[in-house]
Amino acid sequence: MKTALITGITGQDGILLTQHLLDLGYQVIGLNDESRILRDSRFHELFPQIKIIKMNLLDQPKLIKLLSELEPDEIYNLAGLSSVKESYSLPVETFKVNTEFPITLLESIKKIKNLTSTRIFQASSSEMFGISEEESFSEKSHFNPRSPYAVSKSNTHYMCGIYRDAFGLQVSCGILFNHESIYRSKQYVTRKITSGVAEIAAGSRKLIKLNSLEVKRDWGYAGDYIKAMWKMNQAESAQDFVISSGELHSIREIVEIALKVAGLDPDVERYTEIDGELNRPLENYGTKGNSSLAKIKLNWKPEISFEQMIESLTRYDLNLVSN
Repeated sequence: MKTALITGITGQDGILLTQHLLDLGYQVIGLNDESRILRDSRFHELFPQIKIIKMNLLDQPKLIKLLSELEPDEIYNLAGLSSVKESYSLPVETFKVNTEFPITLLESIKKIKNLTSTRIFQASSSEMFGISEEESFSEKSHFNPRSPYAVSKSNTHYMCGIYRDAFGLQVSCGILFNHESIYRSKQYVTRKITSGVAEIAAGSRKLIKLNSLEVKRDWGYAGDYIKAMWKMNQAESAQDFVISSGELHSIREIVEIALKVAGLDPDVERYTEIDGELNRPLENYGTKGNSSLAKIKLNWKPEISFEQMIESLTRYDLNLVSN
């Protein structure tokens, strides 16, 4: 039986990856930072049998001791501050979690002889690309990070390459574009819209405040993306992959689909209010990924369409509100 260690296990991707690995017969162990207040109750309800270790993730001696005891076959580093907007107000914490910890993890693994063959997945981000004239972003595209979050992820991405090339660590970075599921927090625009539409349908709300209706993103289903993470750790050799849907869709489209599922008037403007205060200091518009390499080398492609995903989220939120 293989053992997988997942950091940030109680988040959206951690929940979906845990289920996938359990289905494949893995022993799964979680690792979270003791200083961060995380909502663990949902995870424990889903997986009461999974042990989550809490510690200071920057305490390298303790981390080395833990890794030496566990000797995991695979490590998935999903820990991190993932809000771009929040990173502007919490730049120091963003760099500690998103950059200092991954480097501490890599350095710890390097020091343990028994872990030289351990496969490591690092969650990189499409935000690293920033704004560019490229039609779509691949593994060869240049980075142009435009937020503290994006810079923190870019630094870690480069360091992973150094540990792979200079020290032989089997670390792969998944450059993940936006990916959603029912486990996504309502602070993110997809669930903000689908839960808002559900509340409007129930009569408990009138409007949804949004920063724009025309901003476009490359959105995919998180359940597809965690399968790509696993495939990356099974590949013959470690390398980086862009994981994306390859399609651009607007916020307006999300609202339209949600309204249709809820059986409401299709007039988007009737139910939305634009609030410029919700904008990021530097907004990215219309970046999509090119996952051709993942399709060729990992035999991976997204299975759930954008429309199917938004319909599913809306039905889930309608059910939540009705219950």
